[in-house]
Amino acid sequence: MKNKPPLHLVLASIICLAIFIGTSPMQCYHRFFLTGIAYFSASIIYRIFFPQLRYNQLFLFVYVPGLLFGLLIFVVADDGFKMIPVAIPLAAILGFIVYSLPNKVFSFALPTLLLAGVAYIAYPNYTGYISGTCIRENDTRILLPLVNSANDTVNLAANKGKVSVLYFWSRSCAICEKKLPDWGSLAMKFSNDSNVKFTSVYIPIKDTTPQWSFNRLKKYSFNKLYAIGSDEWQIPFFPKVLIYDKKGMLRYSGQLHTEPYVLFNNAGYIVRDLLKEK
Repeated sequence: MKNKPPLHLVLASIICLAIFIGTSPMQCYHRFFLTGIAYFSASIIYRIFFPQLRYNQLFLFVYVPGLLFGLLIFVVADDGFKMIPVAIPLAAILGFIVYSLPNKVFSFALPTLLLAGVAYIAYPNYTGYISGTCIRENDTRILLPLVNSANDTVNLAANKGKVSVLYFWSRSCAICEKKLPDWGSLAMKFSNDSNVKFTSVYIPIKDTTPQWSFNRLKKYSFNKLYAIGSDEWQIPFFPKVLIYDKKGMLRYSGQLHTEPYVLFNNAGYIVRDLLKEK
């Protein structure tokens, strides 16, 4: 790049990155939606007020840093590597179109924002579709020993006759505790139905005790258990949701999705359908 980028362009990129970091408590697709809007808005502003700005500068400082940083975090947190082949070329094309339009920026901005609104709903449905599996199989893990808050040893086989919904979490998982309110809200929706039982299962790591995990969940009314051993459960990532039907068959294995507009592998909808089965 022959000319150094203006300072305000670098600052704009930093602001967009700050928005991404600052929205970390949100769901991954919510924060990417907001961050994408921030980058898109920056490109609109620069196209209007700094038309002489070189496109390669705009792309390098307004699109790429947050995109790559966001994808890096997303790969670790939410299996987002599947979106990389789509996200990068789309960002490049969008940036080029915005930069190329002479006087039609606003007419282009409106449909793009509407498209972003659709993506806000479509993207979590996409992740719901690829991040979980509806199955029907026997699962011997229901016989594995667990510890409850009274220090009694139990197992999930005792839940036969009910739909059993399990949330596996661990201290090593940063997003696990952030998703606990969603789990608690889902459990409350079915709190009056005696045919379903919501349970959190803590998978231990070094230097954690059952009491530590129970203390973290004091404010929640769902059932709380502690896994005696972690390897036997074969949980590759956290948080993980397992749903068993009334016969003790494993019917769902995947991530937690509870938003009403998520139609694929929505835990609430799966529980509702399983409750209808005899």
